[in-house]
Amino acid sequence: MKIENHILVGAQFKQTPNISGLKIVGPRFLILHYTASGNVPGTVDSLTRKGGNKSAHLVIGRAGEVVQLASFDQRAWHCGQSEWKGLESLNGYSIGIEFVNWGDLTEDKDGVFRSWAGTIVPAHEVVNAIHKNETIPRDWQDFTPAQLAKGAEVARAILEAYPSIEMILGHDDIAPTRKTDPGPAFPMNQFLIDCGFMDAPEPDPGYTEYMARAMHFEHIDGEIYVTLSDSEGGITEHIDDDEARGLRDWLTKILPE
Repeated sequence: MKIENHILVGAQFKQTPNISGLKIVGPRFLILHYTASGNVPGTVDSLTRKGGNKSAHLVIGRAGEVVQLASFDQRAWHCGQSEWKGLESLNGYSIGIEFVNWGDLTEDKDGVFRSWAGTIVPAHEVVNAIHKNETIPRDWQDFTPAQLAKGAEVARAILEAYPSIEMILGHDDIAPTRKTDPGPAFPMNQFLIDCGFMDAPEPDPGYTEYMARAMHFEHIDGEIYVTLSDSEGGITEHIDDDEARGLRDWLTKILPE
């Protein structure tokens, strides 16, 4: 895939009216979301509704469908109140991708999983996991292989078109007290590898445990910041801690400068 004049070539396009007048010049972040909805048409209708208060640049369906709602230089409304390393209101600095996914689910007394809207989600699509900003496991809808593959392909095209992008983040990174997307069912580390943001590590049995526990990698000013889950499922930040130093040094060799 490729991008020409801020448009993803070959993708369906439906312009959303929910944008700001100012342009994005040199986007710094790619922000990943889930839609908390179940299909592409309903999501697109919601994000392009006149008078709405939300939008995004792209929607990626569970079968790999892609719809673009705003050119990549337009400020879509996908971040809301947000902050990253002292930078606030990230709509003006980011491109937003929405993956069709119900997010967190509830299980009723009959063992049926339902979305917030009451939609039944098949058990084989359910992942029980602890969100990195929480301590108790919950049920989440998974992301499909087709969806993840297309998302990585799109992200790779975005990274090639906009070398100014410094980080790929979740909405839960920039608004951790109010957002949970894309959530623990989203394989962020593998996604970073698949889209070319991070090189695949060489096999190293000594770091198998660390890779299993690693929730988020970040490369800032030559330092590796690693978020790890502990043995109790909690989250701890490691920079120079002995337990993470080896992983940090190893990742320094494979993360892009």
